Amino acid sequence: MKTLPPVRSHFFLPALDVRLDHERTREFDRLFQAAQQQRPGSLIDYDCRFPKYEFLYYLTRHKRVVLHGSQQPGIEVFKPLHASQTGNLVAVYATADELWAIFSAIKSGQELNISGFFWATDDHGKARKFYDLAFAPGALGGTHWATGVVYILPQSAFETWGPEWVSKGAVRPLMCLPVVPEDVPFIHVLRRVVERRAGESGFRILPGDSPTNYSLPTLT
Repeated sequence: MKTLPPVRSHFFLPALDVRLDHERTREFDRLFQAAQQQRPGSLIDYDCRFPKYEFLYYLTRHKRVVLHGSQQPGIEVFKPLHASQTGNLVAVYATADELWAIFSAIKSGQELNISGFFWATDDHGKARKFYDLAFAPGALGGTHWATGVVYILPQSAFETWGPEWVSKGAVRPLMCLPVVPEDVPFIHVLRRVVERRAGESGFRILPGDSPTNYSLPTLT
């Protein structure tokens, strides 16, 4: 088994543990089937008590879809665009990660950079996924969030490109899910820190503020 490098986990965001039990699977399948009866690209009527990130997790693992977070509602067709942070590829970009998609939809402005995720060993020696979120150099003021939409796209139109999925052709969304900052359960326990690494500041998770369904690493 490959040995994972350790990480100073209080400078990164540990992924949530999602367990798809029978009740969740049944509810999420009901939502998906109901959405399929609507016009393609329609908003999902999310009448469900389980968190939206769990629903998106279910979709990417059981329905052959990928996700794209945006603050622009009503997109009927995604057209290939240039994204400088991933090279010169002109494409439609998507992810199979539910929280990356939600963060992309709710971030406001350019001060927050979502670098993606990686696997490492946490403070307790456990292998887990971490998110790399950072403020842009020189960003001032607090963090501002917005409402947004996670578009659900057919995986068959995409190919993998590192941690992302890309399509060199136009893609029509199958359906979309409106999201708000509160759909990230730990959004209010994130704090800004300085000097995470040269020229950047990032997020730190403070102990004692953890939601009941989220286990935070011990800080030193």
